[in-house]
Amino acid sequence: MKIGIDIGAQTIKIGVKDKNGGYKIKTGIKTEPDFIKTAHNLKREIEKSFGRASLLIIGCFGPLDLTKKKIIKAPNLPGWAGVSFSDWEKILGCPIILENDANLAIFGEAKVGAGKGYKIVAGFALGSGVGYGCVIDGKIYHGNWDVEAGHMVLDPDGPVCGCGQKGCLEAYVSAGAIKRQFGKEPVCMKDERAWDFVAKKIAQGVQIITVSVKPDVFILCGGIAQHKGLLKRVKTHYLNMLKIYPKEAAETKIMTGKYIEQAGVIGAIELPMSS
Repeated sequence: MKIGIDIGAQTIKIGVKDKNGGYKIKTGIKTEPDFIKTAHNLKREIEKSFGRASLLIIGCFGPLDLTKKKIIKAPNLPGWAGVSFSDWEKILGCPIILENDANLAIFGEAKVGAGKGYKIVAGFALGSGVGYGCVIDGKIYHGNWDVEAGHMVLDPDGPVCGCGQKGCLEAYVSAGAIKRQFGKEPVCMKDERAWDFVAKKIAQGVQIITVSVKPDVFILCGGIAQHKGLLKRVKTHYLNMLKIYPKEAAETKIMTGKYIEQAGVIGAIELPMSS
């Protein structure tokens, strides 16, 4: 059985496709600071929920060395930096295909979600970090390494990001960054001026991707994307920043994902075994 897994800095989701073409997903599995302990816990959860796995498609925060199945850096979970999922293969007893979690979220949206039917689908996964994915003609774009556009620098004199750089997009709009700047968890933050600031920073990121890639559609996934009114604010700021194109060319569609927080695990489930 092929099982999709989405690893976040705090929790893990696992899932399979059911016989009716829907998804059976289990959420809320704790991501432990100890990489090996997480593998043992995950094995128990998989066997209890779905039975024995024959292949695992894992989406994980990066940057990653996909060939070596290795996490290069882990700003939001330092104990995982440098680990290899080859060790998990021994524990879980099956092969693993590793992919960037944001790539899988956008792949899921491109395959069966808000981006279905579009040629070039890009997007941000906005949560404990900020991930970026791009799918062109149904295939994930990797560049010559793991793409990490959540670490584009908006202001080199801005706040310090978990990666060590100042002024990354993630240093402004991730859940932790929002709490540091405004003193509240995003789910509790009611200050609309603060949300307008967050929206403007997201729009900066979308604008940079647009002039670099020019996708047909740009999708916002993850918990931050669910805030009421955020999408409208992002669109307004984005159009004010995009003067290079005539109006008809500027209209990259920006939308929230169909699956929001489950896009990553659905992307893992949907990813072909040959990827």
